[in-house]
Amino acid sequence: MLMVGCIVVLCDCFPLHPLPLSSPPNAGMPPPPPSARDRTRGVPLIMSASLPETYKALRAEAVGESFRAVATLQEVPMKLPDEGQVLIQVKYAGINGGCETFRARGEAGFARNKEAVGGFGLGAEGSGTVVRVGEGVTGLVPGDSVAFLSVTGGFAEYALAREGSCVKVAQADAKAAALRISGLTGYASVMDAGAATRGETVLVTAAAGGTGQFAVQAAKRLGCKVIGTCGSEEKARML
Repeated sequence: MLMVGCIVVLCDCFPLHPLPLSSPPNAGMPPPPPSARDRTRGVPLIMSASLPETYKALRAEAVGESFRAVATLQEVPMKLPDEGQVLIQVKYAGINGGCETFRARGEAGFARNKEAVGGFGLGAEGSGTVVRVGEGVTGLVPGDSVAFLSVTGGFAEYALAREGSCVKVAQADAKAAALRISGLTGYASVMDAGAATRGETVLVTAAAGGTGQFAVQAAKRLGCKVIGTCGSEEKARML
């Protein structure tokens, strides 16, 4: 049956489970001189606390059949942010089942992992506290709480991210960890791809999943009539 005037948002069915991460004690790496400053804002590039020389991260040496098959816990050297990047002390990491499977296999948008020299980081989004900023960063300072999309991997105690891939949040908690992938995808599906307007009917599939929940909220906030589908009575009660 054709539903005239209905926008359909197809979401994945993987619910988001934020993963808390703790950090090792600060030790080893002394901070740069306090005179090092961001020329555009006059704020210190670093916090006064030192950083560890290494930190723990989930990484893969090569692609494989699944996340479980490739993931290993490694101790990796600390890397300071390049121009336009920030270093984040991770508090929560978002788990996106579909993305992590593709990342581990080197499929879809992660084909480059098949040729990665020295392996690649696992995970992507999360929330945490900015502890260092690189040259040219103008919108973030050490101490800011952010939701982020990492360039080095989100399943780690520290992660590098581009300034433009970070969103300031009131608190770097589990809810904030879902904003960058599930949140932005759900919002863009309704507002951009669907171009929904007030009064329209929006059908959200897998509405109980991470992306689906955000799509439902975006459509409701816009003033749409929302119809959600899900796969169990338990999920229906949650919705």
